[in-house]
Amino acid sequence: MFAAFRLVLHLCVAALLLGAAPARAGAFLEKPGEGQVISTLRFSQTNIAYDSSGHMVLVDYYRKFELNALAEYGATDWLTVIFQPSLMSASQVEPVPAKYTGLGRTDIGARVALMRFEKGIISAQAVLALPGSNARGNPMLDGQRGVEADARVLAGYSFELWDRAGFANLEVGYRTRVDGWPNEVKIDTAFGLSVTERNQLLIQTFSTFAGASVVQPKGMQSHKLQMSFVRKLGSHWSLQTGGYVTVHGRNASLERGSLIALWYRF
Repeated sequence: MFAAFRLVLHLCVAALLLGAAPARAGAFLEKPGEGQVISTLRFSQTNIAYDSSGHMVLVDYYRKFELNALAEYGATDWLTVIFQPSLMSASQVEPVPAKYTGLGRTDIGARVALMRFEKGIISAQAVLALPGSNARGNPMLDGQRGVEADARVLAGYSFELWDRAGFANLEVGYRTRVDGWPNEVKIDTAFGLSVTERNQLLIQTFSTFAGASVVQPKGMQSHKLQMSFVRKLGSHWSLQTGGYVTVHGRNASLERGSLIALWYRF
């Protein structure tokens, strides 16, 4: 396990050396020949969940570390390619003690421009999520063993508020899953505003809706709120720090976590 975490740290340092710019991703495309790498380390834990009525109940303790590196590159003026590998370490005590440390999902995909406006854009994105392991018998890998597909439409808009630059982003997607897990509808939003010349406030929401299935007979909902600050460190680098929490759900964990990320533009 320690060897795996040393690998995580080495990859994190390598990602830091690649380095970010003002946060404005989502629907927007990268310019041809340009791109960014966003390296994010997350820690989350919980012993609380939302039941089928949306009430909070105590559950068994669970925690997870995850490191991922999102790379986006402008292949043409209408096409941005996406690559995002990850490492994870997750553990639980009950009902069966279990842990997993190793490769997480790897996302491979692309985003294309559909319509452009003076300050906005509408785009479409398709991503394949490849599993890090398909080993059976480990509950830490439940719902993560098969290849999943995520398709979504995105809309982004840039604006000025109180003479400060900002942007808003909306994404609506559909994710297909395997092994009896229900397909999911995803609705994500983001709002960014430069509060100073070097600091940007970033507020994001992540909502998931899933119907009934063999694995989840009563369906599932999860609504997460994430708040962070992105500080510009130079012409290429930015540092993001923040936290997130599941503010409401049904048959979903109340996840609480923190993150630190380095952005690099090239």
